[in-house]
Amino acid sequence: RTHRPSCLGRCLLLARGWQLLLAVLLLFSVHLWREDKLWEWMGMAGVAIQADFFYATCFLFSVLAICCWPGSLVMPRARYETRAGFAVMCMAILTIGWFSLVKIAELHSLQIDFIFPQLKAWCTERPDFDTPHGIASCWLWVPVGVFYSCRSSICRPWLHFAVNMLVWCCYMPEDSCKRCRHWWEWRELVVGLVFWMCLAAVILVAVSRLMSRHQDSDRTALAAVAFAGTVVTFATFLLTSLPLIWLWAFLVASLRKLFTFFLARCNRTQTAGFFPEEVIVIIIGLWLLTRMCYLIVGRSLERRRAVRRTEEGLRRALADPFRAELEEGFGMNVVDDVEALEPGLGTSFVHLPLEDKLHAEGLVHLQSKRRLLIAARRRLLRSEVAGDALLPSRLSLHIRRPNLLHDSMQALLVRPIAELLAPSMSVGFEGEQGVDAGGLSRDWFDSVARALADIELGCAPLAATAPDATLQLRPATLGRAEVDGMRASYAAGRFLALAILREQPLPILISPLICKHLLLQPIGMRDVRQFDPDFFRHRVERLLEPDGVAGVASLTCQPELRFLSAPTAARPEPWELMPGGAAIVVTE
Repeated sequence: RTHRPSCLGRCLLLARGWQLLLAVLLLFSVHLWREDKLWEWMGMAGVAIQADFFYATCFLFSVLAICCWPGSLVMPRARYETRAGFAVMCMAILTIGWFSLVKIAELHSLQIDFIFPQLKAWCTERPDFDTPHGIASCWLWVPVGVFYSCRSSICRPWLHFAVNMLVWCCYMPEDSCKRCRHWWEWRELVVGLVFWMCLAAVILVAVSRLMSRHQDSDRTALAAVAFAGTVVTFATFLLTSLPLIWLWAFLVASLRKLFTFFLARCNRTQTAGFFPEEVIVIIIGLWLLTRMCYLIVGRSLERRRAVRRTEEGLRRALADPFRAELEEGFGMNVVDDVEALEPGLGTSFVHLPLEDKLHAEGLVHLQSKRRLLIAARRRLLRSEVAGDALLPSRLSLHIRRPNLLHDSMQALLVRPIAELLAPSMSVGFEGEQGVDAGGLSRDWFDSVARALADIELGCAPLAATAPDATLQLRPATLGRAEVDGMRASYAAGRFLALAILREQPLPILISPLICKHLLLQPIGMRDVRQFDPDFFRHRVERLLEPDGVAGVASLTCQPELRFLSAPTAARPEPWELMPGGAAIVVTE
């Protein structure tokens, strides 16, 4: 069942993120052009791209490579040529890192000193570091200004904290204390705060791992946290560069102007007017805020609608249970059907005319049909929502391994269809370290499939083993257990569909009857005999023989047969096979 998205949602999700960013940059360029500062900003942006992004990235990668490669120099079985090659490579990487620091200092006009102060008179001018000679001679120059900036970033948060404590506790005048006044001082403060918070996170992870005494993935977890902290600190360093600070100042000034305008209207005073680019930026900001609220509320409502649709589907299934249809002419050619089967039990499922359908549709392989069906279903999802932003990009499952089956079934029941059809998937087990790169998902599929096939597990919906050694649905019971069993079967069906979607093989063999039910194919004589040979022999084959009705009636100790099901352990009371079947007598 599909529904049309609202006009409000279509308007809010009309533009993509890169389009909004491009619009904001265009408006900011108009503002700079009006202030006659466009070329100045473009010059600062060029310096920031070279120094803060390119050369800083080169330095970080060189540090990372040097930290990972020293072990290659001391390998016990490495040949001399291998060690020499690694040594030359490390020297080249060190040169690139040091050259990057020198270029950062040169682009930002920071202090650069000659390494030998006594010989400074012989070297009055710095070489051109963009030439091969300048790259080779970069070791003779020390980027002192870069080191001063790093030291200031590390110490600035503590200095700022000490100054505030003196002002608040000792009642010192603020003018006598050295606070942050320039943009680069605030940048050092912000970068330093982020650095110390990331360092504290690394220390906490290291201490927690040492106290828990996990030895398998200590280094991996610490390396992951340290790398994440480095990325966050570097991102903060980039976002506080001078060209971006001008951009943030433009956005904040527009919003502050709007706030001042409303205060002036309340106080009935005059205030400065708005420029066109400021009005458009304010509209975009309010639009983004409304869009964010719409996405949060929309995803929450979609979760609730998914739970409601699941319950409605369960109620419909209980009110109108599915009954398999029989093939046309079922029982008419019983002798030919039975003789065509070998006495042994088979588990192959080859009676569906899928190959002809595939060739008729121009699809040679089943995988092509699967991909086309998935693409068509996702296109249908896109047509049901206002924009792609409402569609989840990842299906994330967090499972407790001791409660593997219960948590997995509950997660699959409450997830919306759009989330189950997300392009990617990740699984995490509570209390276990690991990043899902495909291995954890395969482990989850394998573990859940084995739990579904566990006969001793009472809540497994597929735990009943058929006589042909395949898995079938557990027989339904009456009362509350019937609802729980139907809910478990519903979740198991979603699990099987998810395995097909993600192309994950399962270590279970499902009954051909379940496969025919899923494909809405009728049941034939072969399927009944393959599923339960004893039932087929005593209840079906004998019934279709001459005077078989009387023989089956005497076998079941009943005076006459009626259209009722055979009693089972799950349903000891027979139920009608057709409307009014309890009153209809079976005749020859």
